[in-house]
Amino acid sequence: VGLKGFCPVTLRDRRVLEDGRVAYTSYYAGKSYYFSSPAAKAACDDNPHRYAPAANGYDVTLTAITGEIREGSLDHAVWYQDRLYLFDSAENLKTFMAIPSAMGVDDSLTR
Repeated sequence: VGLKGFCPVTLRDRRVLEDGRVAYTSYYAGKSYYFSSPAAKAACDDNPHRYAPAANGYDVTLTAITGEIREGSLDHAVWYQDRLYLFDSAENLKTFMAIPSAMGVDDSLTR
């Protein structure tokens, strides 16, 4: 389950971690997301790219440095250019924040 089951709409729009409900589930880029309400689900269904984590939730630092594709975590996350980036470790997050352009951050990675 993407984002540890938290609602991506309330996370993005209000920067609040609110539990999603299984009753309001959508699928995007191979992951399921739970929403806090039917309205939140509808908002994401209308524009999933806006609410899903950048790079489908994969750690862009790890991919840029080693080529490995591994899911990041909300435990190591940052908002950058209005997108949520998830990282596998605090070190990868720190490296990203030092030089995000070197991590290949562009529109192709965030769709």
